Amino acid sequence: MIFVTVGTFRFDNLIRKIDSLVEEKKINEEVICQISSGIYIPQNCQHFRLIPSITDYIKRASLVISHGGSGSLFGILKMGKRLIGVANPDLADNHQIQLLEKLSNEGFLLFCKDFDQLYEYIISKDPLRPYHNDNRELIKSLKEFIEDRKNKLKIE
Repeated sequence: MIFVTVGTFRFDNLIRKIDSLVEEKKINEEVICQISSGIYIPQNCQHFRLIPSITDYIKRASLVISHGGSGSLFGILKMGKRLIGVANPDLADNHQIQLLEKLSNEGFLLFCKDFDQLYEYIISKDPLRPYHNDNRELIKSLKEFIEDRKNKLKIE
């Protein structure tokens, strides 16, 4: 099963793309989408808006496709799931892009920057590094990233 999560914000472009891949029969396994407040309602896969916990869906999934929110990403990575991250361009700044690039460069997830390439990421067999809480280099790097973001926000 493939699980798609958009967090608490609408991300209709991602849900629409997944739905079209199922409709085109490029994805032949079960797909469940968490669509939050989305306007687009998928016609070809199961969906729900928000529930108290998506942990059971993540545990069942062979692949998770997620927006770039840090809480979602780290929760999924800690569960050891294969992960494709997609930044939501409707958010105010590019913090999701920066975080996804960092995690992708470290080899923990696949960062899909273009919806036209999403299917290629879904079928990809590229190996990913397992995420462990003791990844000191990553933690140091992320702390620097967060500190840099705080400083930029103070200036802007």
